[in-house]
Amino acid sequence: MIEILDLLFPCLAILYFVDCIQYLRQDHLLFYSALGKRFNLKRAGLHLIHLLPIGRSFISHTVPLIYSRNGVYLLKDHERYANDFDLVEETQFIAYGEMDVVESDGDAVKINGSSYLDLPSSICAHRVAVFLDELKTANAENRLAKIQTHLKDAFDLVEMASRRMNYSNHLFFINILTGVLFLHIFGVLPLMLYTKLYHTINVTVVVFNMALSYALIVGSMIYLHQKLYPAERAFRMNAAVTMVLSPVSAMHAVGYVTKTMLAGFDYLALASQFLAQDDFQELVRKELYKTEYMASQKAGDDWNTFWEAKKNVLYDFIEQANMPVETLSETPQKQDKSARSYCPYCLTEYVTESQKCLDCGIQVKSFYRELNRF
Repeated sequence: MIEILDLLFPCLAILYFVDCIQYLRQDHLLFYSALGKRFNLKRAGLHLIHLLPIGRSFISHTVPLIYSRNGVYLLKDHERYANDFDLVEETQFIAYGEMDVVESDGDAVKINGSSYLDLPSSICAHRVAVFLDELKTANAENRLAKIQTHLKDAFDLVEMASRRMNYSNHLFFINILTGVLFLHIFGVLPLMLYTKLYHTINVTVVVFNMALSYALIVGSMIYLHQKLYPAERAFRMNAAVTMVLSPVSAMHAVGYVTKTMLAGFDYLALASQFLAQDDFQELVRKELYKTEYMASQKAGDDWNTFWEAKKNVLYDFIEQANMPVETLSETPQKQDKSARSYCPYCLTEYVTESQKCLDCGIQVKSFYRELNRF
């Protein structure tokens, strides 16, 4: 038995390390905490997360879902949304009357089988598809009220806190089991294999405890996921298959349940709960500037109505977060003494005052004019 475990342990360690690697798409965000307390924001790219099973992560997105009274605007290239302000020409407008079929397919929402939105989870995609169907069948005069309610719900901090508490209660047992399995594999097993303590440790008991913990984790995860997300059978089966083929993945079972539980909320709502105040305020500043910029464009009533509605929701959220609005438009401190202007969105500094930001394409603001306003 010892010889077999000696051969298996390096494989288990490698599989666990690989399972900790996660790739984020361009328009997705991940709020991650290694110890379940202080969170950091992860953006597009490869990340090493959940080295400890007590880590927590919540996924969100910045995909612009632009609803209107008469249809929906779909951004052709999601990667351009982050730092591109000329979005009107980059969108495809689909009227509700032209939507024959709206369906969720995994992490995507498909409209008429071709136009689609990529979202961070199948749960999020299902919610968006249901809302589009609701708008499609609603009277035109009722759609704006539904859109406003939908936007407000994405910033509902009370509902978010309630959901987190509900999930926390459900996950208590799985948390204990994943901790036990982790300690046995990466604590007891190495002591047994590589120290003289193997004489005092009962190998059969260790293997039995690992097998029992693993079986209980898989069974509990499937049961809990079915209870919380009854319609997500495909995701549940994929998670179960992953844990069968790679048993060490069971130590990340909590992540399978919690990662997408807040995906329906706006990323700023998550940031208000998980990030440091300065980081949260910077995200709000950029989102508010972009929203006001979009609302000021002469792109038709449908376009402007959505951005005006979102702007109002943002101001209500800022007030709810007890954040002084005036601090969001303050002139930043110079980082370069020779700089004469800055981009009001990304804060890149320039030595001239009459140019557009090379990254964002918007007109820069003068440090001196901003200071002399008062």
